[in-house]
Order: sequence, then structure tokens, then C-alpha cells
Amino acid sequence: MDFAGMIQTWIAVLTKPGEEIFEQEQNSPRASLSTALIWVVIAAVVTAVLGFVQSLGFSAAMAGIQP
Repeated sequence: MDFAGMIQTWIAVLTKPGEEIFEQEQNSPRASLSTALIWVVIAAVVTAVLGFVQSLGFSAAMAGIQP
């Protein structure tokens, strides 16, 4: 798994969205269903971890407000 390539792809797609960049990614030799599913799972795990950390911070902040 090429994590550097994955990050570069995400940066390119998110910072320069358009037909040209999407066609490049679609025609890329890395473009496959398995690669897409792996990236979605990685994004979901990162999102879950960040959400958990955020909920811990929110819970700690709310614990200090109780009367």
C-alpha cells in the first residue's frame, strides 16, 4: 500500500477538484475497487478515532460545568 501516493491523491482531489483531476485518477493504474474500499476504511477509522478523541474532550469539558 502506497501511503505517500494515497495522501498525494487526496490532496490533489481535495485542493483542485475538477474534471481533469478526476479523469487522471480514474485512468490511474492504482484505481481499482479494492484500493477505493481500503481508502474508505482508512478514512472511516481516522474519522472514528478523531470523533472519539473529540467526545472525550467534550465530556471532560461538560464534567466541569455540572452544578
